Amino acid sequence: LALAIAPQPELLVMDDPTLGLDTVVRREFLESMIQIIQRQGRTIMFSSHILGDVERVADRIGIMVNGSLCVDCTVEHFKESVRKLVLEFDQPLNGSVSFPDCPGLVGYRAVMHQLEVIVVNLDDRHQELAETLQPRSIETHSMNLEDTFLEYTRTNRKSVPVFVDQQ
Repeated sequence: LALAIAPQPELLVMDDPTLGLDTVVRREFLESMIQIIQRQGRTIMFSSHILGDVERVADRIGIMVNGSLCVDCTVEHFKESVRKLVLEFDQPLNGSVSFPDCPGLVGYRAVMHQLEVIVVNLDDRHQELAETLQPRSIETHSMNLEDTFLEYTRTNRKSVPVFVDQQ
């Protein structure tokens, strides 16, 4: 890292820079990255499979699904945009309930007495559609970056809503 930043580049590109590092060294490395980013005019672009690290360090993220860039926004915008609705029913679902197709629907799955529905840009129409299924209760959950990423990319990969913020 020291050799890479010595000439003070405006852009530093790193591919999974913490791969293979133990927890303490990885944390120290990330703190060094944050210090570099905070210097005026510096940008670090890095890829990582450790999404907790990405959430801690990154301002913006890009997510590719099936070779296409589907997300290009701030970490916070992505996390705020993807929500999980949990519909609780009195009886086990056993595939008997499905969520109606609608704009922003990423996917859904039944887990025992619950239907977990993942949506982008949750609004009143999603709530109304959920209520038509007559669940006992409906809860809305926010997620950390790793869970948001998994939910966004796990279900029906051909139709994930694309979103980009203008920042």
